[in-house]
Amino acid sequence: MPPMTSFEFGEIMIHAWQAAGLLKASAIKPVILTAEKLIVTKRLGRLKQEDQRALREMIGKIIGRTDKNPGTPSIKNSVNSKVSP
Repeated sequence: MPPMTSFEFGEIMIHAWQAAGLLKASAIKPVILTAEKLIVTKRLGRLKQEDQRALREMIGKIIGRTDKNPGTPSIKNSVNSKVSP
């Protein structure tokens, strides 16, 4: 896997964008929000394992989570791997 490319803090490239079903090379930008299921109109793709891992690592960096902090709740199950508009 190529090294993670970062543009600004929190932005990462989706390396397996074609395998994820996306139409173009894509990036994840650090925007966290809560959205009603009703406003998500369709699934654009599904992140592959390596891109899910990169996303989890970046979320951990954004929220200040470190492996040295075992009492911090895991973000593994809180990452939704659906890519939506």
